[in-house]
Amino acid sequence: AHVAHERESGGAAQALAEYVAPLREARVASGVSLDAVARASGLSATQIRRIERGEVRGVSVTSLCVLFAVLGMRLSARPYPAGPPLRL
Repeated sequence: AHVAHERESGGAAQALAEYVAPLREARVASGVSLDAVARASGLSATQIRRIERGEVRGVSVTSLCVLFAVLGMRLSARPYPAGPPLRL
């Protein structure tokens, strides 16, 4: 399990970065404040700010879905081949 975790740690950070930039862009473009998103999502403004900056490692897909929903968006993700499977 550790080999798979090490193998994917960089890919996970890159995937997260691809989602947090559009999150902030959507919030700013819609004119919705951090405080308004916090009230609607149940997350703190500080936590949302940290997510938008990419400072939260391991932010949950559920949290991202809630944040995008508050902004009238839906999160979509697809797996794709990234190399051969591990041989155990």
